[in-house]
Amino acid sequence: MGLGALGLALVIGGGWFLYSTREQTAIEIIPAEDRQLTIWVDVGGAVEQPGVYELSLGSRLNEVLVRAGGLAADADREWVSRNLNLAQKAADGMKIYLPVLGEQTELSADLVNLNSAPENLLITLPGIGETRAKKIISNRPFLTWDEVEEILPANVYAEIKPLISL
Repeated sequence: MGLGALGLALVIGGGWFLYSTREQTAIEIIPAEDRQLTIWVDVGGAVEQPGVYELSLGSRLNEVLVRAGGLAADADREWVSRNLNLAQKAADGMKIYLPVLGEQTELSADLVNLNSAPENLLITLPGIGETRAKKIISNRPFLTWDEVEEILPANVYAEIKPLISL
């Protein structure tokens, strides 16, 4: 019994010694204002000042357009109204192109916008039922096509890609 107690004391003492002599790692907490909190957005087409703009992280598309001097006089305002959600957050590296009146664009009024379409419209897409429509809605807003690919099976995404917009 004495040897058992002695052994236990040696184990506890050794553990305490190792714990007390180990090197402590300091954790540095960096305040948010010290971190890089900016994004870069490329704006082109029918804006007053096309270019690449540095904006605060969390900026909305409306702020991007304001930085670009607003819409040009010949901008297709109806297209902007139908296809852009100005309250959507801008993403780093995003490209925004605004067409002039009469310009053909790859977006069409017939495309289903995943960021704004209601569930009853989403379920009209091939391979999208009620469950997938709810998943799309709960993951909005989509800033990139990669984000859409992450939540849909590859075969469904490939089939609906020509039918959708962001």
